[in-house]
Amino acid sequence: MSNAKVRANWPHAVVVEAAALQGLGVHLNGAYPSISERTTHVVDERGRGYVVLRFADAEEAELFRRRAHGEVYDPKAWE
Repeated sequence: MSNAKVRANWPHAVVVEAAALQGLGVHLNGAYPSISERTTHVVDERGRGYVVLRFADAEEAELFRRRAHGEVYDPKAWE
């Protein structure tokens, strides 16, 4: 599936530190039915790893963002 199609079908993206996902693991799909199976990994200028998760549903994305202490993902901010 192309990146454009992923963005179209799951337009709500949240970025979280990779370490924050430990412990959530297998619970993601059950708690967030609109989450995409496809993830993106990004690294900041200090070498810290992050994961971008995409959601079809805006409310689920916001709920996850708050629970995981993430941020709304803006790809331009990571260029």
